[in-house]
Amino acid sequence: MSKLLLSVLCVLGLLVAGPASADDVVGSEKEEQELDCPADGESVPENQEPPEDGECKDDPATTDVDESEGTYTGWVWTNEVTCDSDNQGLDGVLTGDATQSGTGGEMGLCTDGALPIHGRLVMGGSAESGGMYLYIDGDNSNEGPLSGWARVDAYGAPSVRCGDSDGRLDASEPTDSDAQDDCG
Repeated sequence: MSKLLLSVLCVLGLLVAGPASADDVVGSEKEEQELDCPADGESVPENQEPPEDGECKDDPATTDVDESEGTYTGWVWTNEVTCDSDNQGLDGVLTGDATQSGTGGEMGLCTDGALPIHGRLVMGGSAESGGMYLYIDGDNSNEGPLSGWARVDAYGAPSVRCGDSDGRLDASEPTDSDAQDDCG
């Protein structure tokens, strides 16, 4: 998807959405898995949640840490869109939902099966924070750039970020390595 098209979609989405919270209302791209503890001094891949303090110790009551053995339970961002099955409409083709909490909210659309392109479009914001966001997040089964994501945050000065294979591959939970230069 070209930068111009993504930018136009993001701006249109912000204009349509108006002020509207941070949890994705229509789906996710992460799953909880049993993960191998990293070896001492090793870090985990960026698309994987690191172990919590003490989670990989042989004996949590001591300071002796052997993180080269064992497993822990953590999130892995898979870049595989899974829509919220509670809100599917149109014979399971499209998921849509909206939430409101206090002075903010979020709304979105998701497709993970019947349509040729799988992904999420989510818009939200709040009057409290004075900002809005919009993101388009594609599934790893899509071709080329449609497997990535683009996000516009308008908290003060607007910022545009995109995801590539160095980040979490999830627009709802970007990392510091997801930046504008990833927009290609």
